Amino acid sequence: MKRKSLVLALISALLFSACVRESETARPYVPPQAEFSPSAVFEEAVPTGASVSAPREFSATEAALNLKTSPITTDTDWLDYEIVNHTAAEYTYGEDFTLFRDKDGGWEYVDMLPDSGWNDIGIILTPHSVNNGSIDIGHFFGTLSMGTYRIEKDVFSEDEAFIAAVEFEVTSGK
Repeated sequence: MKRKSLVLALISALLFSACVRESETARPYVPPQAEFSPSAVFEEAVPTGASVSAPREFSATEAALNLKTSPITTDTDWLDYEIVNHTAAEYTYGEDFTLFRDKDGGWEYVDMLPDSGWNDIGIILTPHSVNNGSIDIGHFFGTLSMGTYRIEKDVFSEDEAFIAAVEFEVTSGK
């Protein structure tokens, strides 16, 4: 009985010390100091060996992201949109999106306001269907200045990732 207790105590001590050593050597994740790119973020999030490829933009025959709000002015707070699925595939996406602004012919990432966020849910886009949604642009970015913008949403099928995107112009309000 003493021998059994000694063996259990020894095993417990070894397991405890292994756990302590592991936590002592763990380092916090520090993101690389690189320029933002949705593809780079996607590639970091996909586990090594996963079969999902880097996202590509939908073709017009596959699906489309369309804005229903018009005109879009500096006074616009909400953008209504639709995602149209022209295929027999089922897709999922979330409430999240990325906003870019045209700067000298290139797309510049627009930072969100502090303390803004969205619900992290999955929305299903069934085959040959249309989903509608809204983006509280004022909540996430405040007032947009005049210019050309692009919204991108990450959309996923069973084995592939896509970017649904739409460009729009913000004009002067009132």
